[in-house]
Amino acid sequence: MARPKKSKEDKRIEYIKIYLSAKEKAEIKNNFYPLNDDLSSTVREVLLNGHYSISYRDRTKEEMILSLGRIGTNLNQHIKQIHQYPDQKMFIETAKIISKLEKEIESITETLVK
Repeated sequence: MARPKKSKEDKRIEYIKIYLSAKEKAEIKNNFYPLNDDLSSTVREVLLNGHYSISYRDRTKEEMILSLGRIGTNLNQHIKQIHQYPDQKMFIETAKIISKLEKEIESITETLVK
């Protein structure tokens, strides 16, 4: 079933042309990339309403959370292997890995809390 046709008043046939530098255009696209809205809808809403609230998912934080999950999985695998095949050398290597990752985990956690 096709959607109903718009009335002449509702059709968007008028346009406003603005000139931007390549850098400005890239910044605008970058600022609105996380939104699911298309740029026209966003600009229209800003111009008509005079304001716009942006709420979007922070992909950087999502990636950090996924990284923490991967780190946890890898550590669990190491610990499981140590329990199955007790070996002092493997225990020492795992302890070194844990001490290195501990600093990275703290850094990621601080960033997520901000």
